[in-house]
Amino acid sequence: MRLNHSSKVKRIGQDRKSSLTLDKTPPKVLTSISSITNTKQKDRVFLVGSGPSLHNFNFKVLKNEDTICVNSSVFDVPRPNFFITKDYFFLAKHLVNCLHSKSNGAKIWNSAIKLFVACYAGGSLQDIDGKIVDTSYNITYDLCPVDWVIKNDKQHGISLSLNDFRCGVDSGYGALQLAVLLGYKEIFLAGYDMCTQKKTHYHDRYGRRDVDDFQKKLDGYYRFYVEAFQELKSMNQVKLISCSSISRFNEYIDYVPIEKIL
Repeated sequence: MRLNHSSKVKRIGQDRKSSLTLDKTPPKVLTSISSITNTKQKDRVFLVGSGPSLHNFNFKVLKNEDTICVNSSVFDVPRPNFFITKDYFFLAKHLVNCLHSKSNGAKIWNSAIKLFVACYAGGSLQDIDGKIVDTSYNITYDLCPVDWVIKNDKQHGISLSLNDFRCGVDSGYGALQLAVLLGYKEIFLAGYDMCTQKKTHYHDRYGRRDVDDFQKKLDGYYRFYVEAFQELKSMNQVKLISCSSISRFNEYIDYVPIEKIL
């Protein structure tokens, strides 16, 4: 069954009630990492996901840290440096809801460098008449809410070149690859749990989701990360640290409570 999300896409740019200010000029394709490195302030960065371990977390402690936010965590982290997603349906369906959940959501959204990862590995994305089209759903992407687009066609592993960007199968993986390309020496994973605790996310902005089905998705994501961790270890250039006590990644990378880091 084909889905038509055109009405949702239209809302992002035209729903004035969202108070979201957008430059309707389509974003450029990112061809040089130096175009966004001026936002980097430190040699360490916190990647902020949406796992249940962040439930009731005091995000204010990240105010003076470099952060790369995945999906709606950008609205909870103060002064986010970067936002990244490869989930077009987040932009088309959930963005306005997330903005409405925070009184200063539009201000936060506009302050971050926003990137969308267009992954061509599956074959469903095509460039048609200068637009990115998802042929599986017959959707022409409206990417005006973001600043930059990263195009890639590989999922596995980690690369040291933007031209060879690896995206895994979820947005959090894209954040990891971005952090490596930005040259961060220490990368802290917050809310990267790969497990559920009777809820799929630390927030409820996406509505109710079947926990068991979501866990199956996480199981698929997990294998990509393990492979990436092994590659990063062999490169010996980046130190990875988990900040989640319940993360399944703690078997492969060091775990340090975030309270001992900040």
